Amino acid sequence: WAFGAERASVDFDELNDGPPATDTIWRLMQRGLLGCRIDGGGRSLPHDDAEVIASLLARLDITLGGRAMAVDMARWARAGMAPDWMPGAVPRCVPRDVMENQYGVYAKTEVVERIEVVKRGRKRMVDVLACPVTFQPTAARITAARMAYGQWWLALQQMQGMLRKADLRTIEITQDLPPRAPWNTTA
Repeated sequence: WAFGAERASVDFDELNDGPPATDTIWRLMQRGLLGCRIDGGGRSLPHDDAEVIASLLARLDITLGGRAMAVDMARWARAGMAPDWMPGAVPRCVPRDVMENQYGVYAKTEVVERIEVVKRGRKRMVDVLACPVTFQPTAARITAARMAYGQWWLALQQMQGMLRKADLRTIEITQDLPPRAPWNTTA
């Protein structure tokens, strides 16, 4: 809601000009005290609670990914998605390269050895062909995707705790979180 409908943005305030969980209105008031006049823009400001959520996200713990995770979480929230943990992915043996002709798609082969064979009393050199294979997706790629999902889940848990302590006006924070390791569930 904060990043999708309200279009809040994560602002990494280098000056840190306010306490945690401050919103744009507070910053505008502080600048107004200095005599700064704020010129209007082309769209309305996000809801105060959305600003607080974005502010807290910008202060995400460095051990949970810090700024990079905050930007990713905002991007996923805007899209209404979670990180891809590669559901159902299992490494499969596939040809490294394929070729296509009028009869279909075939694995490309290459000569791995030339051997001498005797056929009908005559010696001949014959090519030994093999199809080079690879495993896709790799186990390392699946593991990395699932570790990234786990890191995202931990960041969500921290955000849930921070939002429970924040003084949100209209948003209620529940205990609900997505599954911690959805790949471990049995059908």
